[in-house]
Amino acid sequence: MPRMEEHIELANRNQAVLEYLLCDAGLCAETIAITAFYKSLHVLEAVFYHREKAHFHSHAERDFHIKKHRHYAGLWRPYRAMSSASYVARYLADNQTEQGFACFADYLPATDVRSKLLDGYLYGFEHLAVQLLPQGHGLNRYPKGGAVVQPIPKQPSPPVVPVP
Repeated sequence: MPRMEEHIELANRNQAVLEYLLCDAGLCAETIAITAFYKSLHVLEAVFYHREKAHFHSHAERDFHIKKHRHYAGLWRPYRAMSSASYVARYLADNQTEQGFACFADYLPATDVRSKLLDGYLYGFEHLAVQLLPQGHGLNRYPKGGAVVQPIPKQPSPPVVPVP
C-alpha cells in the first residue's frame, strides 16, 4: 500500500507536468484536465493514508469513502468536478449525464481550463486538503493564476548510425 509520502511524490510529479503543459493550454487542454484530476487523486490518497492508513484501488471505492465521511465533505465538489473533466477529456462523454461531446472544448473551452479547472477546482481542493495533512507534507501546490513555465528546450537528437 503506498504511503502518504509516495502519493505526495506522485502529486508533485503531476504538478510539474501541469506547469509544463500550461505553456500551451490550448493544445493540451485534455491532458491538463486528466493530469489535474490525477494530481487531486494522489493528494486525496495522501490524506486518506495520513488520517486513516487507508488506500483505495478503485474510483468507486474512493468516491464512496469521500462522500461517506463528513470531514471530507468540502473535498467532494472540486474532486468530482476534476473527475468529470478528466472523464470527458478521455471519453468525450460525461459519465454522470451520459451527454456526449464532439470535442473536449465543447465541454470546457481551452480558455477556461486555467480559470475554472485549475484556479477554481484544483486550487480550492488543495487549499482544503493541506489542512488535513501534517505539517511539512511536501506537497507542491498549484499557484492560483499558476505561473507559466517556459518549455524545456529540445536537445538535438544524436545522429542515427546505421546498424551493419
